[in-house]
Amino acid sequence: MLGICTSFYPKNTQNQLKIHFKHLVGNQALVLNDTYYTNIHGEKFNVTKFNYYISNIRLKKANGQWWKQPNSYYLVQSNQPASQVLTIPNIPKGEYKEISFLIGVDEKRNTSGVQEGALDPANGMFWSWNTGYVFLKLEGQTLVPNQGKTTAKKFRFHSGGFNFKYNNIKKKRLNLRTRPLNIGRNKAAELKVKVDLQKFFGGVKPVKIQQNYSLMSPARVAKVADNYIQTFTRLK
Repeated sequence: MLGICTSFYPKNTQNQLKIHFKHLVGNQALVLNDTYYTNIHGEKFNVTKFNYYISNIRLKKANGQWWKQPNSYYLVQSNQPASQVLTIPNIPKGEYKEISFLIGVDEKRNTSGVQEGALDPANGMFWSWNTGYVFLKLEGQTLVPNQGKTTAKKFRFHSGGFNFKYNNIKKKRLNLRTRPLNIGRNKAAELKVKVDLQKFFGGVKPVKIQQNYSLMSPARVAKVADNYIQTFTRLK
């Protein structure tokens, strides 16, 4: 019995959704390391690392029925362009008017120990000192006046934690009613999501870098988590 060489046949993309995450600071594209930006507090800063987990992706049909992608865990990394495009396969055909996802890793996977793939600790998003995942990392430098000169000082914002007092797992819901996603046509559907780091510093609560050089404990990053959920919006 002869086998079929599937490499000669195009992959079926009709039931796929491609989610593109575009990283910005206001209206400027995020460029790592060398480019400095000014946040809403007038602080100049650059970004050396911006990583975050997207998980538990769900899509809602016009009739209110939800579809959930099984085992959906993705690590988006600012220095890995390929990671900024998520391909969601095997979606039932139809029109979808809402999407939701977690920014972070759900409690079940947080308490399942060491895992593989996007959740592999080798990715640098697992706390060795506190069992569980880092949901989001933002690192860089800010320019600080110092005796008539300007010096660069490092900052680190690492978000995690999921207990009853400080639950930093955040769910984002995007309304797609004005431009629904049509799954099952001739090609993969496309969704572009803007991630605006400017809102990180004041989407809900003001967060000044020069008052918070290191935010890492669940209690301290709680206010940052309230902000970073505001950074994700649909790109027009």
